[in-house]
Amino acid sequence: MAAYESFVYEWTNIKNNKKYIGFHKGSIDDGYVCSSKYMMEDYKENPSYFTRKIVSFGIKEEMLKLETDLLVQIDAAKRLDYYNRSNGHNNYATILFGKDNPSFGKKWYTDGIKNIRLSPNDKIPERFYLGMSETTKKSHRENALGVKVYTNGTINMYIKTGNVIPEGFILGKTKKNNKKLLWYNDGITEKRAFEGVILPKKYKKGRLIKSYTNGVNGITLKNTDKIPDGYYLGITEERRKKYSQSAKKRKPYTDGEKNIYVFDGEDIPEGFYFGRSKKTREKNGKATKGSKWYTNGEKNIRLFAKDIIPKGYHIGKIYIYKSIKKGKN
Repeated sequence: MAAYESFVYEWTNIKNNKKYIGFHKGSIDDGYVCSSKYMMEDYKENPSYFTRKIVSFGIKEEMLKLETDLLVQIDAAKRLDYYNRSNGHNNYATILFGKDNPSFGKKWYTDGIKNIRLSPNDKIPERFYLGMSETTKKSHRENALGVKVYTNGTINMYIKTGNVIPEGFILGKTKKNNKKLLWYNDGITEKRAFEGVILPKKYKKGRLIKSYTNGVNGITLKNTDKIPDGYYLGITEERRKKYSQSAKKRKPYTDGEKNIYVFDGEDIPEGFYFGRSKKTREKNGKATKGSKWYTNGEKNIRLFAKDIIPKGYHIGKIYIYKSIKKGKN
């Protein structure tokens, strides 16, 4: 019996490099392919063109969230190099990122048999320690056993020992994909795809909406719109200068809540200082950089140099919970 309930997988069509990300409740060798009729049309014609990679194993709820997370990040539904026609399950789309995700900041703990996830402020139950059970780790090792990376110089694929290696593929891995992600449109809708991907004939390179100017004013038009007299493709000189300056000559300032960018030579608004808000630093994973620990003997807090040290607190840190050493059962 499998030690997992569900898994997330990724199919790749090695002929055109199109992919499909999906979720399945069951075993990896129960014969299930996918639920996409679009991918199945190509799959039935030649299954040997398709390779599958297992992304992760876990319980149903976690795998559904992971599938949605992956699809939303790449916006697969709008990309021509993916078979997916939706970005996962709406029930989970609103709780995938940052602090909205129930698993945000949590770590795995085990008592040798059962695995649980705890937040940094949660009390560690008796007999539990950081890590996963040996059964779970063994299951992960067995699933990865014999899987190696092969490449044809353009794409990488994972193949298990014993499976047929497609023609032109050798053991190894290509460098990071340096192909550009470009816009394509069919006159009605626009999607993004990597350069070189085989696209339907009706799609042409370029945005559906483009910027036009008469040298003074700027407007955006669809490909089907009529271009007004005196307007040509491009942007105003003022807008062009602002873009060129923005990358080199602007710096972030904050009042603790709101972030703004100020160009060199411009006046800094009253109450604003150089840097970003705490909320933004937390989002970027830099909230604790330059801070120090303070304690009152019962509670630990982090403070920056400009912060006021609360009464009764002094520099240092205490351990609230005793660490539980990993022992044999």
